[in-house]
Amino acid sequence: MPRGLLLRVFFSTTFLGLLAFLYFKHPSRDSVTMVNVGQGDAFVLNIDNTLIVVDGGSGNDISYFLRTIYAKSCVIDYMFITHFHADHVDGLLRLLDHCKVLNLYFNDTDSVNETVLGFTKSLYSSANVIHTHSLNKGDTLNIGDLEVLTLWPPASYSHDDPNFTSIVLLLKIKQFLLFFPGDIDSTVLRTILKEHSILRNVDILKVPHHGSKYSYDPVLYEMLNPRIAFLSYGIDNNFGHPYMPLILLLNTLGTQIYSTANHGTVTVYLDT
Repeated sequence: MPRGLLLRVFFSTTFLGLLAFLYFKHPSRDSVTMVNVGQGDAFVLNIDNTLIVVDGGSGNDISYFLRTIYAKSCVIDYMFITHFHADHVDGLLRLLDHCKVLNLYFNDTDSVNETVLGFTKSLYSSANVIHTHSLNKGDTLNIGDLEVLTLWPPASYSHDDPNFTSIVLLLKIKQFLLFFPGDIDSTVLRTILKEHSILRNVDILKVPHHGSKYSYDPVLYEMLNPRIAFLSYGIDNNFGHPYMPLILLLNTLGTQIYSTANHGTVTVYLDT
């Protein structure tokens, strides 16, 4: 994968209005935004004027972000739920109050708990969700020039911890590789990297599990060798995120590190 392609970065901890202005000014530019939701994950992608959401944090942040940009009409073409933990899905419930979701994807291998039951009940009762789909390893979506590959979990896989059944996505757009591994741990990541040699020198890595030590293996990160690393975690969180040896390794690799705690909401424009 060529490393000379341009990734233009804009971040703002407070000026959401300015960030929205940039969206309106460049509506046709492909972009990936890590929305500052504190301790959680929420990503918004605009690819070929197609709106894609991956997870939604636990509060109103992603809802406010999209309301600011799409004040009159919010239509999400594709929404992906990596797993049913509150810091990834609760914010999506608020989003359904004013955004229409044309296609919602999740995995049905997730362990059943109160979060799953509560969300699915709201999901199926919402008039704003048009189609729902299950995703498992091997499933592929083609959205214009964007190819979405599902690398995990296998259909027959189960685990008591929803982190282990996170949907893992590889997005291929133009010459760029974007890797979204949810909250998987290092054992699952190792399995995926053994099976997919394409996961070398990725352009954008959503660091799994908010930079947890349980998802860290230096050999695996050296294989991924990301140009840009997105880290979404809360300031002064109680989980020890991020694991400092991970940060040190990414610095050694020359990776550009952007975190919600230090940079707020971050947008990367994909320019060829």
